[in-house]
Amino acid sequence: HRGHIDGGLAWLQSRELGLTSFGYGSGPALGRNLVPSAANIQNKVLTQFHLLWTVSGHMMNPAYCCVYDQTGRYILSGADDYLVKIWDVSTGQLIKTCKGHMGYISLVAVSPDNSLFASACTMGTIRIWRLSDGLCLQVLKHKASVNWIKFDRTSCALASASDDGHCIVWDLSKLLPEDGGEVPILDVIMELSLIHI
Repeated sequence: HRGHIDGGLAWLQSRELGLTSFGYGSGPALGRNLVPSAANIQNKVLTQFHLLWTVSGHMMNPAYCCVYDQTGRYILSGADDYLVKIWDVSTGQLIKTCKGHMGYISLVAVSPDNSLFASACTMGTIRIWRLSDGLCLQVLKHKASVNWIKFDRTSCALASASDDGHCIVWDLSKLLPEDGGEVPILDVIMELSLIHI
């Protein structure tokens, strides 16, 4: 009965992958039997993570995007309240709120050198901000909602695509700091906000 044991082991291995039925049959059964296995895998993965913090700083408006800065110390989020917010990753504390958009924030991207970030909205506007203090440096305009933005890793140019049918590459070289652009001013802003609490 060695073949029966080998068949049983093959059936158990297939069952582990969700490729067999849960009854006593040995035939492959794709479809509904994958769902319980996928759920088991998802539960195993989710139990290995822990929640750092939850914020509702966009006043219960839907948030559509969030991205880490290049250091991993800050998260930038955008939402239906037309605001971009900068958060401290370790504490969940709000560092800065950036105002100026007139539409829902759909995208946020951080430059490779971490000196700038871009936000795009459903009204076709892209705003370029200085990450160190949240100051808006430039406003770029499409004729319709912006669907995609991405910084080039070598030149820090920004590419954007829009519902207006255009893909544009924006030269941002004049906005880049000459010293390499570090982010320590955010630390000062955070320390000052802690003092005023």
